[in-house]
Amino acid sequence: EAGSADRRDATGESPADAGPDENALPLEREVTLVFRQTSLQSALESICRQAGLTLELDGPALASTDLDLDKAVSVELRGETLRNALGNLVDWDAHPGLMREVRGRTLVLTTLQARSERILAALPAWLKPLYGNGADASIDEVGNVVTIYLGQNATDETLEKLATLPKLKHLHLGSPAGVSAQGIARLADLKSLEKLEAYGLED
Repeated sequence: EAGSADRRDATGESPADAGPDENALPLEREVTLVFRQTSLQSALESICRQAGLTLELDGPALASTDLDLDKAVSVELRGETLRNALGNLVDWDAHPGLMREVRGRTLVLTTLQARSERILAALPAWLKPLYGNGADASIDEVGNVVTIYLGQNATDETLEKLATLPKLKHLHLGSPAGVSAQGIARLADLKSLEKLEAYGLED
């Protein structure tokens, strides 16, 4: 993290420091890293540790990319955000479909396809046909649906079914022409809902 000593031992590990800024979002936490000809995986693990995260490699998904985690890299990063540090180590444009995702205290290297498959597997049966067909969703690290974008799939019927998602925090309705005032009123029962976005609703 920012302000850590420049001293590195033979393995490239940082000496103990004060730890990450827990008030900052994980990808905005600062890291410092000086490595000479070490593996890309070791460099990634080091900056994740400094940011208070564990690196997880989605092996089956990464096998479909040409990312070489054993490639030797030399890097000098001082006081960079984890987001920028990852961009310095990984050329995302050179690996189509490769992505990183923060799940709780874990940073996962995976692919867009694997992420979509993970989300689809966690959705309730009524939501699966809508996912990728005008609707989108995200889940937390343990598979709870926490965000939904329904768009034109928003109807009184689908809003009623949201009660099956006890951890839902963010709901995006878009311009829900098929939703009545009675349908909107049902959202009052969603105790975990923190944010609602909708446009063009009539009184």
